[in-house]
Amino acid sequence: GANMIYAAGPMQMEYFVADGGGGYSPLYYVRSKLVEEGDGTFTLHEPDGGARRFASTGRVTAIRDAFGHEATVSYSGTEVDEVSVGDGTDTAVYAYAWSDGLVRSVTFKLNGGDVRRVVYGYYAGDAAGSNLKSAVIERWTGSAWEEVETKYFRYHDVESVGDNQGLLWLV
Repeated sequence: GANMIYAAGPMQMEYFVADGGGGYSPLYYVRSKLVEEGDGTFTLHEPDGGARRFASTGRVTAIRDAFGHEATVSYSGTEVDEVSVGDGTDTAVYAYAWSDGLVRSVTFKLNGGDVRRVVYGYYAGDAAGSNLKSAVIERWTGSAWEEVETKYFRYHDVESVGDNQGLLWLV
């Protein structure tokens, strides 16, 4: 197999070198262990006992914490459709709605019933139409969505201002 890089966060990469025998050796003080499964998928075993499963395409399909709780991730095309956690008795689902490559809402459902959602608004006319304008938090009353809180996002009008992507303030 080829060498692999796992992007653990915006400033954290974990490097793995193929050993030629189907395994991977971690580099640069990486404590995680990467294993290629027989079906072409990969499992990243983390030092705390958690694990992440990846499809052969590189997409994460499941995340398990150190206590054995597992979240599964499903996709619709290239976008995350749902993230679900359940033990057979209770199931929590985060359902994502997308439009034009941007997440428009995330709905939290418990045992199939709506609980809360966040509806995202974006500024029109910016470079990619992707600067977040607002996040409206709503709760399900049993018959309609009711606004709980709204957060507004404002940006610098410059090309590049560093790690905060031009975010001026959050109200």
